[in-house]
Amino acid sequence: MHLATAVVAAGEQATGQVQPWFGLTQPWATLIAAIGVIVAASITFSVAALNRRQTQEHWETINRQTRFTTIATQLADPNPAVRIAGVAAMEALIDDWLTPPANTNRIPWHRHLHPRMWAATDRADARRQREQRFHDGPHPQAQAGINVLCAYLRLPATTHPTGDSATTHPTGDSAITHETITITRGRTGKGLQGHHIEQTRAYQHDDHEVRNSILRTIVDHLRDIAPGQSWQSLYYDFTGANLHNADFTNTTFQGTAKFSGARFHGEQTSFDKAQFHGDRTLFDGAQFRGERTWFGEAQFHGKRTSFGGAQFHGKRTSFGGAQFHAEQTSFDKAQFHGEWTLFGGAQFHGVRTLFGGAQFHGVRTLFGGAQFHGEQTLFGGAQFHGEQTSFDGAQFHGKQTSFDGAQFHAEQTSFDKAQLHGEWTLFGGAQFRGERTSFDRAQFRGGLTLFDGAQFCGARTSFDKAQFQSKKTSFDKARFHGEWTWFDKAQFHGVRTSFDRAQFHGEWTLFGGTQFHGARTSFDKAQFQSKKTSFDKAQFRGLRTSFDEAEFRGEWTWFGGAFHSEQTSFRRAQFIEGCSVDFSNPAAWHNVQFDWDDHRSSKPANVLPDDWPPQIVPTIA
Repeated sequence: MHLATAVVAAGEQATGQVQPWFGLTQPWATLIAAIGVIVAASITFSVAALNRRQTQEHWETINRQTRFTTIATQLADPNPAVRIAGVAAMEALIDDWLTPPANTNRIPWHRHLHPRMWAATDRADARRQREQRFHDGPHPQAQAGINVLCAYLRLPATTHPTGDSATTHPTGDSAITHETITITRGRTGKGLQGHHIEQTRAYQHDDHEVRNSILRTIVDHLRDIAPGQSWQSLYYDFTGANLHNADFTNTTFQGTAKFSGARFHGEQTSFDKAQFHGDRTLFDGAQFRGERTWFGEAQFHGKRTSFGGAQFHGKRTSFGGAQFHAEQTSFDKAQFHGEWTLFGGAQFHGVRTLFGGAQFHGVRTLFGGAQFHGEQTLFGGAQFHGEQTSFDGAQFHGKQTSFDGAQFHAEQTSFDKAQLHGEWTLFGGAQFRGERTSFDRAQFRGGLTLFDGAQFCGARTSFDKAQFQSKKTSFDKARFHGEWTWFDKAQFHGVRTSFDRAQFHGEWTLFGGTQFHGARTSFDKAQFQSKKTSFDKAQFRGLRTSFDEAEFRGEWTWFGGAFHSEQTSFRRAQFIEGCSVDFSNPAAWHNVQFDWDDHRSSKPANVLPDDWPPQIVPTIA
């Protein structure tokens, strides 16, 4: 009998009356005693349940570790069927590791009363759990399973050398072909004997089925369509992996993804609409040898995305519509050998975008409509070959855009309607050697636009209707060797426009209808050696325009434009004998200075008109 009950009973027997227990009547004492019993029972039950759960988790951990060891052994089995079964077992094990404990899924009793009221809270809790898993990093045991699967894909198709003779040994359903090769070391040649080493290497058949099974399993969980758990938050290291017909379409990587040195082969490799959110996404040195490689509309976030040194050998490589948001995106020294390389509509938003030393050897390289918004976009030293290179309609809005030292060998290179609005736009030392180079209707804005030392060697170079609104536009020491060089109707609005020491060769050099509005426009020491050079209807409206020490060597040069500048100078200009230079019928002639102004008799005979100064013929509106 409980102690409180015994005390009350003894008091009743002695007095014949019901006595209160410590001032309490019997009902209250009984109630308190009952509560004490319930609390004690609850504590005992909770402790027992906790012990059972801890014990269960302990044995589950041991069981999963045992399963992990067994599965790893399966994946090393020579029989491909056993290895494929090991892949399925590893998938189940990883899902088990990622599955939350059963008690975390229990719904508290009070939520059954108002399920709709708690629905929003449940969704918020689920979102916080996903975010927490992302910030905490991958589950270590599940990550170990992923590491094993990735390690299998990283294994080379050729195993280590063996001592078996050259023969084929069946092992279960698989067969291992042993091929003997001879390696010669040392110098060989007439009278010299090399050092020969014989090695036998083993090639395992049906291994591609195992690899495909691993790849399909990973991809399904990265798409979050597999029956089990999502694997998107885990890290993936495919460094040096051999991937056949890899299809990562619509996959999502929340953690680091490494494909450095990976070899992609087969008919098609696809990362269309894939999303990379990890700190690092690395394809350094990867080789894409399939017929088609697609990264269309893929999204790259994080701190670094790198395709440095990657090689693309398929017929088509497409990054069309891809978005690069990483702080640094690098294609430095990447090589594109396919027939088509497409970056049309791609967007680069990171701090730095690097294509330094990249090589484009395909028939067509298209960046049409691409957008570069980062602080730096660098194509320095890049090489463009093939039939067509196009940046038509591309937009460069970063602080610095550089094509310094780039080489354009494509038959046609075009930046038509491109917008280059950064503080620095640099084409210094760039070489344009294709048949045609076009910057028609391109817009240059910002601080500096520099083509210093650039070489235009193709048959036709065109800047028709281009707009130069940078504070300074410079073509100093640029060389135009093509048959046609056109700046027709181009507009120069910056503070300074300079063609100092530029050289114009070929059949035609045309500045027809060109407008120079800057404070200063200079062609000092420029050489005009084209057969025909025309400034017809050109307008010089700045504070000062100078052709000082310029050389006119072509057969015919015409300045039938309008000189509105406060001062225009041709001091010490050379008009080579036999070359006709015609200033007849200008639309405006304001303060134009020549060496013979004080001694008109010293005017060269090949400078027209004979009656000096020329008669102004206003343009009819």
